[in-house]
Amino acid sequence: MDNSVIFMLLAADVSEIWGWKLASILIQPLILLISVWLGLKLWHKQKQSEPVYQSREYLNRKKLDGLLAGWALLSYLTEVENARSLLVWTDNGKGQAKTFHLRPAQAREYIDQLNRWFYADGYGLLYSRRLKELLFECRSILYGFLLKENVLYQGDERIVVNNDKIINRLKELYQDINNELYEEMCKIYD
Repeated sequence: MDNSVIFMLLAADVSEIWGWKLASILIQPLILLISVWLGLKLWHKQKQSEPVYQSREYLNRKKLDGLLAGWALLSYLTEVENARSLLVWTDNGKGQAKTFHLRPAQAREYIDQLNRWFYADGYGLLYSRRLKELLFECRSILYGFLLKENVLYQGDERIVVNNDKIINRLKELYQDINNELYEEMCKIYD
C-alpha cells in the first residue's frame, strides 16, 4: 500500500473521531443552555401567575369565613329551640296548634349580627343577591314585627305571634338561606 493511501485512511479516521468528540463537546453545553433557558422561562411564568392564585385563595378564604358567619345567623332562625332562637313554641296539648312566641331580645340581636356580618365584616360584598335578599327579608319581617309591638329598642317579654304567614315565611326563609349558603359554598370548591 502506498503511504499516501495509508495517510488518507488515517486522516479520515482521525477526522471522524475528532468530529464526534467535537460534536459531543458542543452538544452537552448546548443542551444545558437550552434546559436552563426553558427552566427560567417556566419559573418566570409561574412567578407571574402566583399573585393571581394568592388573591383567589384569599378571596375564597374570606368567602368561607363569611359563609361560616352566615351559618351562625341560622341559629336565630331554626325551629330547634336554643339560646338564640327567635321563635319558641309551646305545645297546647293534643290536637291543638302550637303557640309561637317571638323573643324580642334575640330578634334585635339577629338584626345587629346581620348588620355586623353584612357591613362591618364586609361579607355582604361577597355573596349572591339572592342570599342578601333572603337575609334582609327576614330582617324586615322581624323589624316590622318589633316596631308593631313597640319593642324595637327595649323589652324582653315573649310576644305571641298569631300570624301564621309570618311563622311559615320565617320557616321558609330558614330553608332558603340554608340552601343558598350551601350553594355558595359549592361555588368555592368547584
